[in-house]
Amino acid sequence: MKLGFLTGYSEERVKFAKEAGFTCLELNAGQGSPLDATKAGDNLSRIKDTLDEHGIAVSALACYMNHLEAGKEEQNAAYFKSALEMAPRLGCNVVATMGGCTAESVQSGDVSKSIPAFKKAFSEHAKVAEANNVKIAFENWPGGHPWPLTVNIAISPAGWDMMFDAVPSPAMGLEYDPSHRSVCRLIPSRRLKNTRRVSTTSTPKTQRSEPRF
Repeated sequence: MKLGFLTGYSEERVKFAKEAGFTCLELNAGQGSPLDATKAGDNLSRIKDTLDEHGIAVSALACYMNHLEAGKEEQNAAYFKSALEMAPRLGCNVVATMGGCTAESVQSGDVSKSIPAFKKAFSEHAKVAEANNVKIAFENWPGGHPWPLTVNIAISPAGWDMMFDAVPSPAMGLEYDPSHRSVCRLIPSRRLKNTRRVSTTSTPKTQRSEPRF
């Protein structure tokens, strides 16, 4: 097992990770970040050399967005494809993201209303991931309070089942964060062992859970 943390890329962060005894980093690769997949191309060799010099692996790229946001589907799909293709150049085989959520699901609270759009988007993403030997890892971030279904349908076993039934690709799994289950007042480990996609990576953290009414 490797121990690391989520951060944006900089040489200073890589040096700190080495000095503090970490062996890996999950690097933010969202739009506008230092690892923006549409702009980082010329710098990737230098970034990879810096990571290698310090003995730091990239456990995952973090590329979080609402893939199913109305009007931005094509833009988000193009960017995520670039992130999937960028990962192997950094020696990374996991891209973490969210499942997305349509306006219909937000309004109704019904995860199933997002599944057709999810299937359309991630059927293509899964092909790109498989071609590049990369795993797509869905984080179970609940998103908001008091109702969590705002940007991510990948927050519960029911959602996971619908997602993996819609796109039964071996390239798709979970980035499981126990704290997100806790903040929803759910037992972190319950049902995880029965989930059909074993966690690709785990991101334990300290998170304060407060009553929300």
